[in-house]
Amino acid sequence: MHSYRHRWGIAEGDPDYAGIEAFMNSAPPIAVPTLVIHCAEDRATLPESSEGKQGLFSGRYQRIALKGMGHFPQCEAPKEVARTILDFIAGHDRDMRPLKAAS
Repeated sequence: MHSYRHRWGIAEGDPDYAGIEAFMNSAPPIAVPTLVIHCAEDRATLPESSEGKQGLFSGRYQRIALKGMGHFPQCEAPKEVARTILDFIAGHDRDMRPLKAAS
């Protein structure tokens, strides 16, 4: 339960993890195209928790809040979720560059 309270900003984090949180919070912006699919009626991970995060991304970023769905949109509306992902990819294909082979 504390995990959810901490995630929602209504409880302090565990001091044992302060070092890890400081490391994670100092991470550079995410440069790859990113689509966030959130559900407007999600009560496990509140929709507000993904609002205002665009500053964490230097690459293309899109957040969609699907109405009428709870915590598992891929189960509740698989076709809508698939269409949302395919539309994102189609609209951002210019940002999809081949990865360099590992040496």
